[in-house]
Amino acid sequence: VLSMDEKSAAVLYSGGKDSTCAIEKLGSAGIKVSCLVTMVSENAYSYMLHTSNIHLAETCAKALEIPIVLGFTKGDKEVELEDIRKTIIQARKDLGFTHLGSGGLCSDYQKSRLDRIANDIGLVPEAPLWGVDQATYLSEIVDKGYNFILTSVSAAGLDDKWLGRS
Repeated sequence: VLSMDEKSAAVLYSGGKDSTCAIEKLGSAGIKVSCLVTMVSENAYSYMLHTSNIHLAETCAKALEIPIVLGFTKGDKEVELEDIRKTIIQARKDLGFTHLGSGGLCSDYQKSRLDRIANDIGLVPEAPLWGVDQATYLSEIVDKGYNFILTSVSAAGLDDKWLGRS
């Protein structure tokens, strides 16, 4: 049971470098990560959710030794927000936390909706990577020893030849 002064968070977790780094940053800020919340979407083109290799999030959570809560959604635009909200509310009932963390860097679309969900259900939104310079951030995590593998190509200038590269 947490004291009223203890800060704790659920972190929306894809298993990717950004949500993993957000866990590290929140911990450094004195916020205990109570659990990870992973949403599994039927829509591979969700505006809100990471879908590439999402099935690996459970394995990552086990390696991090942090409980994981899975939520499921059809991934319909805007409707998926209610599925996210319900999953977070259930996770809070089961595991207790005061903050909602995410690894978003620059999507106003995602951040505004996650902030609204957090505020509406009485959680403090936390986005420790929000607005960072992306080139500096990438250099930082490489210098820290993060090793990541490209599992999806979703940006101009990259093609399928990049998949699987470390």
